[in-house]
Amino acid sequence: MAILTDQAEQYIEALATELEIPASRYQQAETSYNSIGEWLHRAESSVRDYAPDVFVQGSFRLGTAIKPQSASEEYDIDCACSLTALSKSDLSQANLKALIGDEIKLYRKSKGITKKVHESRRCWRLEYADGAQFHVDIVPCVPNAFDQRMLLESQNLDTAFADTAVAITDNEVAEYTFITSDWPRSNPRGYAQWFESRMGDVFFRQRERVLKEMRAQGITASVEDIPPTACEHRYNVPLCCLSAIVT
Repeated sequence: MAILTDQAEQYIEALATELEIPASRYQQAETSYNSIGEWLHRAESSVRDYAPDVFVQGSFRLGTAIKPQSASEEYDIDCACSLTALSKSDLSQANLKALIGDEIKLYRKSKGITKKVHESRRCWRLEYADGAQFHVDIVPCVPNAFDQRMLLESQNLDTAFADTAVAITDNEVAEYTFITSDWPRSNPRGYAQWFESRMGDVFFRQRERVLKEMRAQGITASVEDIPPTACEHRYNVPLCCLSAIVT
């Protein structure tokens, strides 16, 4: 196993600082997907009874997002919206995508967002004003834990992260408009858990730094109270842990 020397770690930290996204961008991302989640749970929501669960995924979830090279480029905030009270046997991928899409379009109008909601292959894209410099991609999905566990067990593979698996929509697959058990699979939460598990000792040292900083500010907390994302965007944990992840 490769060993990350102090000099190498300092170099990676300096590089990570150069690429670091301001904390305000993480807060902006969190505000955005929380707002969408609140919208889907409002009394008039057409999907409220399906227990929508909106969560961030991708580079913002992992803490690996980097600054755009220019003002003309945007931050890409990836989210998923799981209708947890539904399953693949209840509706087609097309039906699910339409359900979520209709609500996202209403959300856009309610917030006075001028740009139209754009449909991509697997998601809906919500584009904010030019000055905001970011957009949100929302992937519709339903729980897929049981089928994923069965698939992994049939191949004698690890099922440690199967419980967070989801089935997603893809308008380019042949089964898109049919009710079928054959949906594209994904597991962004499971991948994030695995990613964090591979960070090693560097991750926990960085969490200790956050803890000391919080205590210096008079905030009482244990290491377990500190969410991983607090460490990620303040101390560039994933970039500092690359050797632990790839070895």
